[in-house]
Amino acid sequence: VTRLFQQLGTEIEPRLCIKNFPVSHLISNTADFEVLDFTGPIESEYSQRALFTISKNGRFDGFLLWTEVETALGIVIDYLQNQKGWLPVYFPLFHPGILVQRGDTIEAEWNCHSQTDHLNPDYEISGKVIRGNEVLKTFSFKTSPYDRTAGDNPFLTQLMSSYHTSAMGLSNSKLRGYL
Repeated sequence: VTRLFQQLGTEIEPRLCIKNFPVSHLISNTADFEVLDFTGPIESEYSQRALFTISKNGRFDGFLLWTEVETALGIVIDYLQNQKGWLPVYFPLFHPGILVQRGDTIEAEWNCHSQTDHLNPDYEISGKVIRGNEVLKTFSFKTSPYDRTAGDNPFLTQLMSSYHTSAMGLSNSKLRGYL
């Protein structure tokens, strides 16, 4: 991180990756977040939604996104179970996490917007955690290299505060952008 900040000449808000995340820690069904079909034009903007059902009691902190690549018809590489390439990305929604029970649901909707550089899309995800007819918590999370700061997310604020405590020669200014 220090080398990246020095190379860029500024601090950015990192997009978090998690290596060796245990599949046993997933607590709900999954849904496709982003589908890239390279046999035709790729959409630069889209919106989607899904309903996730909690399958076991646990703590819900956020969403984990990982890549699955279909290299040929029926041959899929799952990079959550085979982490020799792209690492799963973590979107921290709650810090600390919230306790959920089997049968709770998460209604989520998300969208992707292409930025002017067309290399680094922004993602926005929002929704609510529901138990029966009661909304336990609502959430909203956004990644953006241009207008998002770590001060908006308690997890990222604490993470980067820890980084600044251990890093030498870097200011404690707000972070901008993402990795």
